[in-house]
Amino acid sequence: MIDFDDIFTSLLSAAFIGGPFAAALLLGLLLPVALVGASLLTRQLSPSARMSWIFGLMIVGSVATVALSGRVLLSEAELAAHPFAGSAEETTRSSTLASQLTTALILLLAGAEIFNWVVRRSRFEGRTARLWAAMMVYFLFSIVVSGAFGTFRNPRLNDLYVPFVLTAVALLGSGCDTAMWGRVRWALLVPAVGSLIAAVVAPKLALAPDYYQSLIPGFSKRLWGLSSHANALGIFAAAALVLELSPMLRKRPNLLVALLQLTVLVLTQSKTAWIGTIIGVLLVRWFWVQESVFKGKKREMAMVAAVVACVALALIAIAIGVFSDSPRVIRLLDRIGAFTATGRTAIWQVTIDEFNANPWTGYGPSLWDLYYRFQHGMMQAGQAHNQFVQILGQAGLLGLLSMLFYLGTLLVYAMTHAAASKGWALVLVLMLLVRCLSESPLRMSTIIGSDWIHFAAFAAVAGAVAVATKTQPKPLAMHAHLWRGSV
Repeated sequence: MIDFDDIFTSLLSAAFIGGPFAAALLLGLLLPVALVGASLLTRQLSPSARMSWIFGLMIVGSVATVALSGRVLLSEAELAAHPFAGSAEETTRSSTLASQLTTALILLLAGAEIFNWVVRRSRFEGRTARLWAAMMVYFLFSIVVSGAFGTFRNPRLNDLYVPFVLTAVALLGSGCDTAMWGRVRWALLVPAVGSLIAAVVAPKLALAPDYYQSLIPGFSKRLWGLSSHANALGIFAAAALVLELSPMLRKRPNLLVALLQLTVLVLTQSKTAWIGTIIGVLLVRWFWVQESVFKGKKREMAMVAAVVACVALALIAIAIGVFSDSPRVIRLLDRIGAFTATGRTAIWQVTIDEFNANPWTGYGPSLWDLYYRFQHGMMQAGQAHNQFVQILGQAGLLGLLSMLFYLGTLLVYAMTHAAASKGWALVLVLMLLVRCLSESPLRMSTIIGSDWIHFAAFAAVAGAVAVATKTQPKPLAMHAHLWRGSV
């Protein structure tokens, strides 16, 4: 007699116990097939086109994730009255699916590039290898070491995503050329145009109400648009505007595109993005002037002088704000949040406490994640809002030293190879440094929703290094006439 209950129980057990193993087996079979297939397909494209796909997916994926999120922006007063309002991550099933799908595609493209590099047995050029090594040193101490020896040890798979993609970007350094940035220029229109449309048709999604620090007369809102934050949208618009005015890309900017990006930049009311834009525009236009006027070492000295002048102006502005007793200056600084820092001092104090508790390796990579925010009743924080404070709390002194080494490498290569990108790489690195003052763009948390300026700066420097390496004669070629003469 057949015991249907036993059969049903066996099938049910097999489904629950064997299901995960079957899924793992299927994934293990499909992943190599997908990787090889992507490798064969991408080989048909130029390095520039492959880089364009990676960066285009980053930008469009970020926009789609927010557009499908169903987010409702609250005023600062509403957030203060209801600290747990909107405390859950603003995601829907569609939003999560968009983020996961885009992330998977980017990882697949990056994996195909690394696979091609391994199969071809290619070699890193010296300076590109050093740039990649500096990034990996930072990843090692900020993520791996802090995750293994920090206060809270919680390893996460997505901590590996950013260095994985940056490795592919380093391998594709020659693809970070003018054609690639020209395509990125069009991709950057997606968040700009989409955000302005969303501000009209879905204001609760795109416009934060009652922004008391508004610097625009008669406009008390702040444009978040189709981005995770107004500052994130601001850096998109800032980079796009500088790129439009850069002689690397166009001799004459498209005034309509420039005006569109400028409008978005102003409405975001992101002060760091404004500062970055001013520095960027001055540098790219100055590079255009000194390239046509100065020659040889004078050209390099002119670029260094321009960078020093920009830094000096920023320091003078800060000094005036700190030491001035003028009531007008004080009122202006208070209006832009220089004293209250919109509650950031409390966030900094909590982060520094984590550093004091574990000064060498910090709290760990999960600092200021959703669980940490819930524990401390600071659901709207998300980060320390200062990269240097963030890394101290997250990874301690070891993380800070590795980050300074990484940023120093980016800055030195951007300056020494400025001519290769007509100042564009240097502009992005300086924008990254400015953003480090009020945000944490080097957290290496995720690809979608992470800080795009980090990827852009790394790619621009890698491209400048690759161009400079190609233009320099190889040692054998330099002495070829000696060999010919001796034969």
